[in-house]
Amino acid sequence: MEEFSARFWLNSKPFIKEETSMRRFWKMGVLAVFLSAFATVAGAEQEVWVTNMRSGDVTVFDGRTLKTLSTVPAGDGARHVSFSRDGRFALVANVGADNVSLIDARAIKKMDDIPAGPKAHHALFLPDGRTAYASNMGANSVTVIDLVSRKPLKTLVTGEGATMTALLKGDKMAYVLNAEAGNIALVDLKNHSVVKIFRGGKGAEVIRFSPDRKTAWISAGEEDVVIAIDTETHEEIARVPLPGNPHGIILSPDGKRVYVAVRQRNEIVVLDTKSKKVIKRASVGMRPDMVVRSDSGRTLYVTSRSENKLLAVDTATLEVIAQADTGDEPHGIAIRPEGGRNPCGF
Repeated sequence: MEEFSARFWLNSKPFIKEETSMRRFWKMGVLAVFLSAFATVAGAEQEVWVTNMRSGDVTVFDGRTLKTLSTVPAGDGARHVSFSRDGRFALVANVGADNVSLIDARAIKKMDDIPAGPKAHHALFLPDGRTAYASNMGANSVTVIDLVSRKPLKTLVTGEGATMTALLKGDKMAYVLNAEAGNIALVDLKNHSVVKIFRGGKGAEVIRFSPDRKTAWISAGEEDVVIAIDTETHEEIARVPLPGNPHGIILSPDGKRVYVAVRQRNEIVVLDTKSKKVIKRASVGMRPDMVVRSDSGRTLYVTSRSENKLLAVDTATLEVIAQADTGDEPHGIAIRPEGGRNPCGF
């Protein structure tokens, strides 16, 4: 049997010469079954990680079943979670602890807490994999962190109320959202310096990109708008009114739709990226906060903050198709990438 298995998978010439028509038929059938099973596994949803602010931890779910896989401690006010490109490590910004938790994402185990700035709101791995930015909502800065020594390297002043950092196409520049100042800082990642500051929106907390990364979409809750920015010229393309405190935001895989969690109206709203108009809306959860999507684009995952739930929403109908209990006061959400692939485009 071992010899047969070896010849089967190596597809050796002696085996090809010896096989009969019946064996050939059997071989193709087994291979088809194997490939079908592999496709099912490969197509399964990835891990969904949810940060819980009040309980100070992260709940890890199987995205297909919403079964809880594990819970890992983070820190007080665990706000946002992000991953290294290979999915091996995670960073959780702890807004109540003024630090960032470094987590072994494969073992689902906290490695360390790294000091950041006041009200660390979001943390992001930089392209070199050795450095991270922590956006400090309680300050006007980003903390540059050395992940090897696990120590802060530098404080970069960006603007009042820094809430989130996002990489631009080419990985040489980044946007930092400054929620209180209502502007955006363009940052040179090599020199860790601000190149330009331009208009954004008050209460801006979330930024996502079109698939070609030529357009940035930003939710600005205090102004009740969603903003589209040309990432090459850094000029505003559109400012779409969306009353009710728009917060979490994500694009469809083809970039034709923007899904927005509108907190005060308990809704998911769909924008058409071409017309810049609302084309659909539905009631979802209680204070829906952050949203990501599955790799296939068929499912949204939404944190329902006031009911301590993770909701799975069908993107075609906007109906809740499954839900699961989270920790206390869920907020941030991310899908762990596999092999450098991040389905949500950030």
